[in-house]
Amino acid sequence: MMPILSVMLQVLLLGAAATAVFVIATNWPSRLDLRVAMRYLRSRRSSRLLSLITVIAVGGVTIGVMALVIVLGVMNGMQNDLREKILVVNPHLRILTYGEGLRLDDWAEVITKVRRTPGVVAAAPFVLTQGLISAGHDYAEGVAVVGVESDTGSRAVTSLPHYFTKGDLAFRTTQPGVEGGIAIGTRLASKLSAYPGDIVTMVAPAGSQFNRSLGAFVPKYRRYEVTGLFETGMYDYDNSYVVMRRQAAQDFAGLGGAVTGLEVRLAHPERASEYAQQLENMLGYPYRALDWQLQNRSLFSALKLEKLAMGLVVFLICVVAAFNVVGTLTMVVRDKTREIGILLAMGMQRGRIRRAGGRCREPGDRDAGAAVPQHPGRPARSGERHPLRMNALVVAKAIRRVFAGGDGQLLEILRGVDVEVRRGEFVAIVGASGAGKSTLLHLLGALDSPTTGDIWLDGSRYADLDARGAAELRNRKLGFVFQFHHLLREFSALENVMMPLLIGGASPRKARSRAEEVLSEVGMAGRMSHRPAELSGGEQQRCAVARALVHDPSVVLADEPSGNLDHANAERLHEIFFRLAREYETAVVVVTHNRQLAGRADRVLLLEDGRLTTVSSVDAIP
Repeated sequence: MMPILSVMLQVLLLGAAATAVFVIATNWPSRLDLRVAMRYLRSRRSSRLLSLITVIAVGGVTIGVMALVIVLGVMNGMQNDLREKILVVNPHLRILTYGEGLRLDDWAEVITKVRRTPGVVAAAPFVLTQGLISAGHDYAEGVAVVGVESDTGSRAVTSLPHYFTKGDLAFRTTQPGVEGGIAIGTRLASKLSAYPGDIVTMVAPAGSQFNRSLGAFVPKYRRYEVTGLFETGMYDYDNSYVVMRRQAAQDFAGLGGAVTGLEVRLAHPERASEYAQQLENMLGYPYRALDWQLQNRSLFSALKLEKLAMGLVVFLICVVAAFNVVGTLTMVVRDKTREIGILLAMGMQRGRIRRAGGRCREPGDRDAGAAVPQHPGRPARSGERHPLRMNALVVAKAIRRVFAGGDGQLLEILRGVDVEVRRGEFVAIVGASGAGKSTLLHLLGALDSPTTGDIWLDGSRYADLDARGAAELRNRKLGFVFQFHHLLREFSALENVMMPLLIGGASPRKARSRAEEVLSEVGMAGRMSHRPAELSGGEQQRCAVARALVHDPSVVLADEPSGNLDHANAERLHEIFFRLAREYETAVVVVTHNRQLAGRADRVLLLEDGRLTTVSSVDAIP
């Protein structure tokens, strides 16, 4: 069960990582996206607490993911390090026999077959037994005695030769009267106070001899010289292993010419179990092969359990942090609903707003130069004060808009509205508050969809446009002036006016130049660097007008544009709209209660009871 959970966790993490890489690769943020995201992250408004919560939540996820990666990295590193240390003394495979005594007599014949097996790098006989060791004091230590081949070249089976701190596997002795040299671990040497050059006494349980005088078996004591020390980093090896020549170990264990088994080094240690099965099938009974993972199963099982437990704990931390982020994002979205609507009106796609990323240039994007329009302040395309062409630019047919009321009743705001706005025409829509004037304006601006009916702009049918096409249409051909300014609160007046051009693909330098020109035209030359909160109501509205005009739209839709302006600024704004229609062939549709502004329009339309009718003059407005 635990291995399955471990695999599931690793698959989940790999899937999350792959998803993150895919999202980053396919949605790399543009400079504008990063600018918008970072500006709201570093909010300087009254929502500073919300920004702090955002930073804390993002930091929590960052720390949680970092902790998860570090923990799994440490655990994987520990497992790899443990594997390397285990393989210092243990080979990749051991070939043994069934039965008592662990004795392999025909090892010379078997080793020839093993060495011919593909994937086997080296093979050698070994002896493994137990004994007691003493350095001449009243203290003896139980040890594992390992007999190995002294060859440390390309045929070496283990990496033990690399861990010798003193001496080597040559076991060269310097003392007389000893049966050979041995190498011991540094911890065992410290306990016995036995170092290279010292004599130790060892007793083999299997090497006892019968004493006739005593009538019992008496252990045989053997003297060895310590010729080397090794330090593997594994406590068991350094504390209880004694290494000697294979021939000396055979004599010590009383095996004669037999050995305990064969050690095998493989080209691919991770496939040791496959090779073990292959060798067992080749050699047949009574031979068996044990891979290094099987011999240390309990240790690796404990390590996997610990790794899984730590991974789950850290994963839960990430889940908690993720919930914090979701909650914070929900708060941020609710707080930024107004800004989201503004960005949509300027032509930013919903996906880009959700991601604050998504690096792409949409079909039909103009180059940076083409994105900079001509407008008031530049030479007019015609010196006449009459439109050159009066072709239908905006056409709406049989528009109905129905909303569901709070009590479940359907509320029909627009009832079969028909309207045409020609190129260069100035149209004013009047009516009582709540009559649906703003709703009609939103439908004409592709910010909403009619319940029934169709709308065309310059030959493009709104119903045929997907989300990207509608966003491009709003950015290229429509300019909005909202009743309550709707400026981006975290951006200066200049940055607000630059935004439609930046969304459309203009370079920051050209967008800035064009925005400065239009702001100067509406009397905002000295207030460009101020944020909306630092501007008066009239200045905010003039900034909104400049933003609507900066990208040279085909149609300007204005909702009570002069409602918050004094008489002088209102007159200035009315003149701008009139010039747009007369000199620049821009269609202007204004929703207004201002009779003076409506009086300057080419047509005045009255919206009443969900229907639109033409009014002969301002005096005829109810």
